[in-house]
Amino acid sequence: MLEIVECDLEKPDTIGLALGNASIVICSIGASEKEVFDITGPFRIDYQATKNLIDAATVAKVNHFILVTSLGTNKIGFPAAILNLFWGVLVWKRKAEEALLASGLPYTIVRPGGMERPTDAFKETHNITLSTEDTLFGGLVSNLQIAELMAVMAKNRDLSYCKIVEAIAETTAPLTPMEELLAKIPSQRPYIYAPKEPDIAAVSVPDPSANVVAVEPSVATQKETAQPKPVAKQPLSPYTVYDDLKPPSSPSPSQPGRGKQIKISETVPKPSASDTPSSAPRVDGISQITSSSKVEKPLSPYVVYPELKPPTSPSPNAPTISVPTSAAGGVPEIETVSSNGSAQLSIADKPKDERLPEPKSRPLSPYTMYEDLKPPASPTPSFRES
Repeated sequence: MLEIVECDLEKPDTIGLALGNASIVICSIGASEKEVFDITGPFRIDYQATKNLIDAATVAKVNHFILVTSLGTNKIGFPAAILNLFWGVLVWKRKAEEALLASGLPYTIVRPGGMERPTDAFKETHNITLSTEDTLFGGLVSNLQIAELMAVMAKNRDLSYCKIVEAIAETTAPLTPMEELLAKIPSQRPYIYAPKEPDIAAVSVPDPSANVVAVEPSVATQKETAQPKPVAKQPLSPYTVYDDLKPPSSPSPSQPGRGKQIKISETVPKPSASDTPSSAPRVDGISQITSSSKVEKPLSPYVVYPELKPPTSPSPNAPTISVPTSAAGGVPEIETVSSNGSAQLSIADKPKDERLPEPKSRPLSPYTMYEDLKPPASPTPSFRES
């Protein structure tokens, strides 16, 4: 918002009240041409009055200070240096610039060309151009163009922050937005963005009762999560998962003995010293073992699987060889126990000097065990007498 107030800059006590809470100050004062014979004019107006305004703005802590001076204030060049003939006006304007630079306020210094002759219609044929400090020493620009430039600077502080620009208008210059012209001028200091103030309407005071309600469900949730969840039992069989997968038709065989362990102890009596190993009968390929206890278990696998049928020919019985006990020697009876169907002899005690009778002869032909199996046309050979 722009507000116009009346103030005498030569009276420092009244400047603070005039500034109030202003955020941006634009200073474009200068000695009047009508008082050309007043040798104190440039000192009192261009320097002292401007310095009083700078000091008051520093106390008020304004955000930006824009100062309008003239070309040639910091470097001698023609035709701008001719203005110093007016009681050293460029020297006092430079003093004011130095006071602003030393204040520490965010600033922008505008050095325009001659503004006496151009009218407001000057901008219709001349476009404004901006240059860096100590570059130009002559040129014209209208008051209206400088006023528009300062308005753009006040609106875009980040583009005009701590810059010194020199402005003139030319017929050959292209029409360019002033924002783009300001962006090309380098800054003396990096721009510091002000922190955004929080919106009072968006900030709400928390309600204590609401906090209690919000905390209690969270505690209950933590207790629920602390308790372990029951794990569902999964069947060990894969057939429950796949409907199309069927188990085999044959049942699983049961373990023999149904979990009961049967301990078979075999005792073999030690032979006496009088016995000789040569008198005991030996059978080639058959081990002699005497067992005191024997557990009967089926040798056929067909008893476990009801649906499995044996072949037509019956399974042969395990051969059993018995040796009669001698009355004189006291040799126990010999039994043959074999799990693979072959005959085995066992002797508990070695015989004495008496020779045991020879075992009964058995047919060598396998046809006697299988009724359905017929021998070939050739007759069965007879046993040889030893």
